[in-house]
Amino acid sequence: MTKTTPLPWMAAVFCLAFTAMPAQAQKVYRCGADGREYSQTPCKMGREVDASDPRSAEQQRDGQDVARRQAQFANQLESERHAREAAARGLGPAGIKPAPLPASAASAAHRKGPKKQKKTDGRRAPTWKAAAPRP
Repeated sequence: MTKTTPLPWMAAVFCLAFTAMPAQAQKVYRCGADGREYSQTPCKMGREVDASDPRSAEQQRDGQDVARRQAQFANQLESERHAREAAARGLGPAGIKPAPLPASAASAAHRKGPKKQKKTDGRRAPTWKAAAPRP
């Protein structure tokens, strides 16, 4: 028989004990001239607000279940969106997949290489000035 240390067991017992205890209501103060600020410490011209949760344990569990289901649904929607985005990566701007070039055109474009720039004789292109119509 192996000897186990009591520390992990004691930590588990304390965790269970603290979760089983009802939460103590903390004092919350409503502060500010218009009462839009909340604080855990008393403030000037502040009043104490009851911040306890009036729901039963069953209502709290139901709320947590709803939140869990909504989170799962959100994750499912996110994965579907990622799949749609991955499928649309190869499409053009209108959502149309570009047609592949025929083999002859693709090889001809590859053989030609990059386009060469036209040589200029150093003259600049003529510029035109805009003028208002004469009366």
